Amino acid sequence: NLDGWSTSLAAQYQIGDLTLAADAGYRSREVQFFSDFGGGTTAFSDTNTQVWSASPRLRWSGALLGQQNLFVLGVDYSDWSYQLRSAADPQGIAAPTTVENSGQVHQALYFQNHTHVTDTLRLTIGARRERMVNSIDVPVSLTVVPPKSEVTVLPATELALRYQFLPAWAAYARSGKSFRVANVDENRCFSAPCNTLLPQTSRDNEVGFLYRRDDSSFRASYFDIDLKNEIHFNALTSTNINLSPTRRRGAEIEGATRLGRQADLALRCSVTDARFREGTYGGVDVAGNDVPLVPRQRASLLLGWRFDDATRLTFADYYVGRQRYDNDQANRFRKMPSYSITDVKLSHRRGSAVFSLGINNLFDKLYYSYAIVNNPTAPTTFNAYPERRRSLMATVELTL
Repeated sequence: NLDGWSTSLAAQYQIGDLTLAADAGYRSREVQFFSDFGGGTTAFSDTNTQVWSASPRLRWSGALLGQQNLFVLGVDYSDWSYQLRSAADPQGIAAPTTVENSGQVHQALYFQNHTHVTDTLRLTIGARRERMVNSIDVPVSLTVVPPKSEVTVLPATELALRYQFLPAWAAYARSGKSFRVANVDENRCFSAPCNTLLPQTSRDNEVGFLYRRDDSSFRASYFDIDLKNEIHFNALTSTNINLSPTRRRGAEIEGATRLGRQADLALRCSVTDARFREGTYGGVDVAGNDVPLVPRQRASLLLGWRFDDATRLTFADYYVGRQRYDNDQANRFRKMPSYSITDVKLSHRRGSAVFSLGINNLFDKLYYSYAIVNNPTAPTTFNAYPERRRSLMATVELTL
């Protein structure tokens, strides 16, 4: 049983070249889960999550040393609270066998500055510093669990250059450090106390070319990303874990153009080489091995036809290449098969309403996008989760 709701508020005020803005929000979610394992063994859990957030910021746009400049300074704040109560059945939740109270507070200060160094050269510099406090208290448990609180401070940086060497063509390069922290839900487990996940950090580098002219655009890029403590969901334990250091290198190409007055075409494809830089799983050295669940090739092709200003037909084809099964860090099992899926959608706008009729998996293909092997060092079989076969979906969207 899942019940939740959210609300948000945004405000903005202009003072000459200065813009003051703020966003605030609240969301709540309650999940009740019951499991019957057979033989008279059951389990029931009731979880409640609440999140408060606020993001005030200022934006200044004007001339600096005779060139256009944009500066943004802001603060991000969020407060997560999480409570888990568990018992053998719903009737026993009034006297639970486990009560876990967790909290997470984020406080971040950031800035970003875009400067036109010359008419053709643009420089972007940015930085972020975030302080995170994780706390956990288990007042009711089958074993004594002492309260725990952890403080983590994380930095992020960005440096980018863009050079417009022709009216329609530009080259760019960017480098930076980024991070991702696990939220309260991702840190949870079925039996307290849960080990707090380490922050995922990365060093990102990218170079590429951009083209834009009239109704056509194109981008080609090469990227190199070194990740540490990558956050990964372990389906065997139904918890999240930190992976050993990994690296992703590859190239992306995407483009879009109009084909006459009624048709348009969009294409995107990528090749990614994802490998472990170091690490050991089950006594196996995985340095140089493929990272599971990262397809080497991806591609998408979208073709649209506009009958008139209100009616549009879209064909979309998606290709996902071969990838390693989950839990196969040792790379000792065959790869998952590739697949290609075609969707079609017809939409029509009438007044404030949009009517849509779509067919997903048009050719009714049998495929799966996720599977996991039974053993990380000596796999012999796997479990797969089949995706939907051909399905029809009709929707109506109203704008009030």
